[in-house]
Amino acid sequence: MSEGFGVEGDRAAAALNIAHSPAELRQGIAEALANNGAGMRLDLQPVCSANGLETVGYEALLRWVHPDLGPILAMETVNAATQAGMAAALAAWVFNKACRIRARWPRSAPYISVNISAEGFCAVMAPL
Repeated sequence: MSEGFGVEGDRAAAALNIAHSPAELRQGIAEALANNGAGMRLDLQPVCSANGLETVGYEALLRWVHPDLGPILAMETVNAATQAGMAAALAAWVFNKACRIRARWPRSAPYISVNISAEGFCAVMAPL
């Protein structure tokens, strides 16, 4: 579950043009989230300054490798979580993982951005 850099996982799955069973994906995402994000990781894509000479931040990109189906496209992962009623849980996992990654870095290090739904944001912020 360590962070990585790049987008190869999603590209490889997209190249295969695989469509998975929604029921399999819903069950798989529920199991992954119940097991602390088993098979999920965040890849960090650099965000560069306008002149391209400096990395100013990173965008966290969700990747999930299903134990039986292999790499799952990010959109399929999000859709499966939404259909399973677990969009907020997925958003919380992404947000918390990104925060844990960033917390290990020096204070002066670049930022990490995450893309989560409004529903997910409210679920993450509600306990605060």
